[in-house]
Amino acid sequence: MPDGSVLMPPVVTVSGLIARPAMVFQAPVLLRRSVVGNLDFVLKRQGLARVSRTEQINSLLMRGRLHAQAQQPARSLSGGE
Repeated sequence: MPDGSVLMPPVVTVSGLIARPAMVFQAPVLLRRSVVGNLDFVLKRQGLARVSRTEQINSLLMRGRLHAQAQQPARSLSGGE
């Protein structure tokens, strides 16, 4: 800003969660695992039980239309997938 102040985006509440702005890098970090393996890793780190992770992974694959690529290395996905 010309006056030296910092412009901050508003904090938005989404489904009871507080969403804050975050940085997304152009070069994503994917582990040397399959698409499913990467999703499972993140969900396990968040403390989800195996059954919950499996359900969530299936939901995410459907949402992202990635069922056909589920077992391939995550690094092989193009930027558009």
